[in-house]
Amino acid sequence: AKNILATGCTIDLEVRPLPGQEVDVLFGVVKQTVERAASGLAGVSARVKYRRSPTLPMQTPTSSPLLQALEDMTRKT
Repeated sequence: AKNILATGCTIDLEVRPLPGQEVDVLFGVVKQTVERAASGLAGVSARVKYRRSPTLPMQTPTSSPLLQALEDMTRKT
């Protein structure tokens, strides 16, 4: 059998930050982690970039009808 080595790989990672998390800080942590992992592998390089504008953190108000319905459905008695 013949070995075939890929010339490249793309990984798409979608992250929705939590309220209070800064998008740029979160992106920096992911970028640093990926680049550190790649630097330990011979012949491997990594490039981390935004493919679209980042999603900003969102917080649902506690008065939201959706949140109230979900709480009612999951309430343990």
